[in-house]
Amino acid sequence: MRNLWQQQDNTNLYRMIVEERPYLFAESAVFVTDACIQRQREIIAAVESVIALPAYQERVIEYAPDTAKFIPKAYGVFLDMTFI
Repeated sequence: MRNLWQQQDNTNLYRMIVEERPYLFAESAVFVTDACIQRQREIIAAVESVIALPAYQERVIEYAPDTAKFIPKAYGVFLDMTFI
């Protein structure tokens, strides 16, 4: 946050973050190993491969409410982590 404040052209951005999104930034850094990120990718890939199976989808939709039949335009909530 200090770096954001020091950039004078971002004073409004800093104020907006502090006032409207006080928990946007953590007070301390969290470091994640490459092995941990790779494991997360593997888990995401496994989950996505299972939920793509027609048999899984049919089974889940049997007991799901009608609202679950909505097919969203977005593929998923997980971000591509290749930029890391």
